[in-house]
Amino acid sequence: MPVLTEAQIEEAATFIKESRGSGGSLSLIPEGFRPETLGDAYRIAQAVRDPSAVRPEAWKAGASSPKQMSALGFDSPPRAPLFRNVVCESPAELDASRFHRCVMEAEVAFRMSGSLPPRAEPYSMEEVRDAVGSAHIAIEAANFPFDDGMAVGLPSVVAAGLAVGKLVMGPEIEDWRERDLKALEWEVLVDGEVRGQGEEGEARLDPLGVLQAVANDLASNGMGLEAGQAVTTGASATPTPATSGQTTVVRAIGVGEVVAILG
Repeated sequence: MPVLTEAQIEEAATFIKESRGSGGSLSLIPEGFRPETLGDAYRIAQAVRDPSAVRPEAWKAGASSPKQMSALGFDSPPRAPLFRNVVCESPAELDASRFHRCVMEAEVAFRMSGSLPPRAEPYSMEEVRDAVGSAHIAIEAANFPFDDGMAVGLPSVVAAGLAVGKLVMGPEIEDWRERDLKALEWEVLVDGEVRGQGEEGEARLDPLGVLQAVANDLASNGMGLEAGQAVTTGASATPTPATSGQTTVVRAIGVGEVVAILG
């Protein structure tokens, strides 16, 4: 696939920024500068960002299950930074007017107590685990900005920020070092009704494996993870749409629950 020129990257970034400025939703990125690779998508996303947003408060991974990555032909999951005012604590009331299409995702998120700086050699799982301060259940309130949702293609979604909305941090998974985080049992309830449960088979992701992949992707691209940052690892249960006025509760059996109210 051809790599986009710098001029095309700027055209795509301008298109995204102007579309957001005129109403918040996006139509299909025009073919002349539409990204077809993750590399071009990351370049566009970088050009879209506010240059004053220097240090991310967190990172998110998406499309991170073995099934999704295999279907997309990716070696590691797509990732995006989360900047100031995106991360909050449960219970959280979210402003529905800030969302074009809100989808609630049950996730495992990690808070880093150590740094994993840029380097050429991949980090081992032991090194990654040692850099984690705590693991949490969380809700990612994803905000899909395109009128056609994911039908526009993942590179376009990544270019527009990988559907970053809000990350609602829930209680700690106290014994996470001894638990199999992949085997957590999940329920997603909307206004008290069960709407989603844990993914199965190849659709079930390994949160620590995703964290390691994100750490190594960032480190090999001159970035890295820093102490104090959070990393959320992708949907561990059925992604569930939510609309204004609804309350979403994500419950990890034997751990606790996270609450997000779309007000």
